[in-house]
Amino acid sequence: DDCFLLEALLLTLSTLLRGAGAYPCARPMARALCDLAWVIRFHPESVVRRAVLVCWGTVARALSSTVVLQELASSLDDVYDWLGGVLAHDADDGCQALAAACHALLTSKLREQHGAASYGGL
Repeated sequence: DDCFLLEALLLTLSTLLRGAGAYPCARPMARALCDLAWVIRFHPESVVRRAVLVCWGTVARALSSTVVLQELASSLDDVYDWLGGVLAHDADDGCQALAAACHALLTSKLREQHGAASYGGL
């Protein structure tokens, strides 16, 4: 099925980003991965939605808090809204767990950058 190929592509790109996290190329790679993942975040197959969430988690883990905030600042509200929707409404337990983990990772990065201020409470 095409959904498994798409899942494998997303997971492979996430792995490449994780390996490149300390290099200058990681920033544009992360932006491109976020753009791709954002477009397909509502895919009907749960394996693809899980891979999309892995992509977001990888971006949060691979990049410094400064870079995460710079790259995602304009879309953070939308990302948090989407993660909240996945957590509340997705039928797949794996998607819900990954959404909670992504939310925690992104919030941790923001707290690193802004001290004790909270963001995106679920």
